[in-house]
Amino acid sequence: MNIGPTSGVPMAHYLRRLVWLSLLPLLLLTLLLAADTLRRLRAADDRTGTLLATQLANQVDEMLRQRTLGLEVLAASPLLDEQRLAVFHRRAQIFPRRFGTQLLLVDA
Repeated sequence: MNIGPTSGVPMAHYLRRLVWLSLLPLLLLTLLLAADTLRRLRAADDRTGTLLATQLANQVDEMLRQRTLGLEVLAASPLLDEQRLAVFHRRAQIFPRRFGTQLLLVDA
């Protein structure tokens, strides 16, 4: 390629094109690395979200398991069958202190 006044392409124009063509691979690499970083960040966010959801579900399950066991212990108490309701009432007062909720005993 003939460069200069006889070729019809000014030297500055040719050099400008050459610089931009030289930068294209770097720009492409930058875009690919940015996309890869974004993909990794999203994957990490997904893993963190999954871990948080699993931990929350496990905590709720444990809370429900403890409350269920507490209610089962009260329900299996022989004090109810023996009609010793005053003693049962004193023991049942532990439930609201332990779990922070009221307990209602109904005979159906």
